[in-house]
Amino acid sequence: MASCLERHLPFWDRQIDIAIATHADKDHIGGFEAILNEFFVDEMIITEFGKKTDVFLILRELLLREKELGMKLNLLDDNQSIKVADNFVIKNLLTRVEGGAKGLYNSENTETQLWDQIDVQSEWLDSQSLDHNAMSIVTILHFGNTSFLFTGDLEENGEQALINNGLIEDVDVLKVGHHGSKTSTSQQLLDASLPELAVISVGKSNSYRHPSPQVLVKLEQFGTKVLRTDQLGDVVIVTDGQSYWVE
Repeated sequence: MASCLERHLPFWDRQIDIAIATHADKDHIGGFEAILNEFFVDEMIITEFGKKTDVFLILRELLLREKELGMKLNLLDDNQSIKVADNFVIKNLLTRVEGGAKGLYNSENTETQLWDQIDVQSEWLDSQSLDHNAMSIVTILHFGNTSFLFTGDLEENGEQALINNGLIEDVDVLKVGHHGSKTSTSQQLLDASLPELAVISVGKSNSYRHPSPQVLVKLEQFGTKVLRTDQLGDVVIVTDGQSYWVE
């Protein structure tokens, strides 16, 4: 991730306003070690569900270090919005499954309580037959009149829960869930979000054979233009708040 940022940011710009760690899987947080060592992130939106993996434990230590240096750690409440800048708002749709175990984040002492009950959370996930994909943070980014939906690795059950609660809205761009896996991007999600453009972040010749042909057909039939990182490399979308374009 750091090398990608360096290709698109001026060499003298080492500051990032806000970053999101959607969930604790390696392919969603593994790049943050380099980023947090080479850039200063003003604010980090984080998940309360940790993992006892090397990559996650390294991230935890880095986040606690950066917090001491002034970075804000933000565990958003459901349906909470934060204003990043003028006309730039991030709306959080999901951080927890209803009825889920709590306690990883203690408002009285966040520094020492951060992810100190991973075993409790893991046991609860197992008892509900859930994995960390179901815990993905889902956000809608609004900049002026343009909007972007980021679904992490959320699968169809989670998508349906958001739809049932009226949280999915018409957007311009969809970041396709779970790298184009057939377990995500339901027809119901497309009907609710109406994306003109879909971006699939996926590695070339990946072992999972993502994206799924079923998802590609679904997007094609819906009339959504698809951009894939395995074919194009970095995908850069620019918006002035009124329209957007691909560079």
